[in-house]
This record gives sequence, C-alpha cells and structure tokens, in this order.
Amino acid sequence: MKRILIVDDNKIFIDTLYAELNKNKTLTTNFLIDKIEFNNKNSAEYIYNNLSDIDILLLDLQMPEVSGLDILEYIKSSKYRPKIIILTAEYVMLSGLMLENLNISGIFIKPFDAKKLIKQIITISDEITRKRVYDEISEILSKFEFNKTSIGYKYIMECIYLCVKNDSLMSPVEKNLYPTVAKKYSVPSTKKVKWSIAKTLKSMSTYTKQDILNEFFKSQTITAKMFIYEIYSIVRKKLENG
Repeated sequence: MKRILIVDDNKIFIDTLYAELNKNKTLTTNFLIDKIEFNNKNSAEYIYNNLSDIDILLLDLQMPEVSGLDILEYIKSSKYRPKIIILTAEYVMLSGLMLENLNISGIFIKPFDAKKLIKQIITISDEITRKRVYDEISEILSKFEFNKTSIGYKYIMECIYLCVKNDSLMSPVEKNLYPTVAKKYSVPSTKKVKWSIAKTLKSMSTYTKQDILNEFFKSQTITAKMFIYEIYSIVRKKLENG
C-alpha cells in the first residue's frame, strides 16, 4: 500500500490534517496515512531512513534545527524520490524554494482548503499508479521483439493499463476497450486501433523467439485479446503481490 507522511512542527496542524485525510475513503483505501511532529534532527533522520517507504511527503518548510529546504536538498541526492507537496505559511522560504528549481508536485499556503489538497493528492496518486503499472507492463513486454516506436505498441500498452484499472473493458474488447483507447488518443476510428495492434502483434510474433512465445502462450496463433489478457493477468498478479 502507498504511504503518505505528514511532516510539520505544529502538533495541532498535524492532527487536524491527519483527521481530514482519514475522512476520505479514496485516500484511506489506497494509502497508509502517517504523521510525524518534527522537532529536531532525529525527526529528519527518521524521514531520511524511511524515504523508500514514502510515496507522498506533505512537508512544512519552517521547522526547528533542520528546515524543509534541508530535507528537500537531501532528497535531491537520494535514489528515493517521493512526490512532495509543500505546506507552508513562509513566503520568504517559498521564494527561495522556487529559485532552487526543485521538483515539487504542489504548494499550499496555510491556511488552505483541505479538500483541494486531497484532490491534489488523488491526482498524484493516479500518476504514481500509472507509472508503476506502465513500468510493470514495459518490463514484461521487453521479453518480446516489439517495435517500441510504433503506434500499435502504444495502443497495446494502454489497453493493458486500462484493463488493470478496469477489467470489465476486456469483454468485449472491440466494443469496450478499443473505443476507450481511440477516444484517449483522438483516433476517429476504432478499426484503426484494432488494425495497428494486429499489425504490431504480427511483427512481434515473427521476430520473437519461439521459446519465449511458448512460455506465455499455448496457441501458435496469438490474437490481440489473448495477448492483452495474458499480460494483464501477469501484471495484475504482480501488483497484488506487492
């Protein structure tokens, strides 16, 4: 499960925001929401040691001993890069933050509307999920000899991603899945999506080693629905197993 960490030196603010986030079912379903009252260097060490487990960091800037800017500088040099939303009332520090050109996903000036923050978190969550799913799909598809620059490959990636999000699109593919892909990419005809996918799969089948194909498929003829369903199933299982 993804994790949100709230970091601030104001206990009342932390407890209030923590309670607000936990009222939202979308957040509580998809995230473990955690908090830390920041009061010294030990608090900073806790964050540094747990970066690999943090997906979204809600970070104050003005804090004792170690500032939010210091934490951001540490994160820049770390291999773990959580999404960061700044929560601050310090306009001066904020201008310094802009000058540093740091990678920030959102900035909220205190006091702010918690509903707008929650909306931003959900948007970021969708981005995190999409990247993770796409990475899993790409890893599996790398076993096959695809032309990754082809439009058909892009459609196949999107088909699998959409099925992971909503497996009801699988049935029937031509009535549900292909039209959804066509709409996303502004393709005027669903037939164009179907044709591009079929062409890409035919090329892949020609150039991929037979033992690789046999590892994934029992049939010698690989249909679009068969391929999408098989890869979707593998990705879904991997995501469920963490």
